[in-house]
Amino acid sequence: MAKRKSNPTIIKNLKVGDLFAVPSNDGGRYICQVVYIMKELHNVFLYFFENSKFYGEYISNDFDAEKSKVISGFFVTPENFYNEWIHIGNQPYPSHSVLDKVERVKVYDLKGMTTIGGGLVSKYVDTYFGIYPIESWGRPEHVMSQFLPK
Repeated sequence: MAKRKSNPTIIKNLKVGDLFAVPSNDGGRYICQVVYIMKELHNVFLYFFENSKFYGEYISNDFDAEKSKVISGFFVTPENFYNEWIHIGNQPYPSHSVLDKVERVKVYDLKGMTTIGGGLVSKYVDTYFGIYPIESWGRPEHVMSQFLPK
């Protein structure tokens, strides 16, 4: 198995609370937020939010993480940060039960940790919102298990 290439500069430049606009397959963008950075593994734990999708230019005061509903939290590889994803700000992140995933990884030394490749994140979120067909996944139940129930 080939070792995944990563860019340590990407991780070094990230800050907890950073907000990114992640492209959707329909031309819009979703807002996600950096909640935890695992520098040693080059992984980042992100929140995704309901009602955070926008089209066109992002207006910085349109989004408030504290008041937004978290729909998912998962670990991703950071290859798309500062590439296809656009840094749009930094805010304190809200406390949420999905942070239990981070705590489990800290306590159980990564056992059971699922990491999603940065290139697949858009398809995961598009699937949740019905933009990308769930039938396209080999294991659709795995994709949907990454999200909180609607």
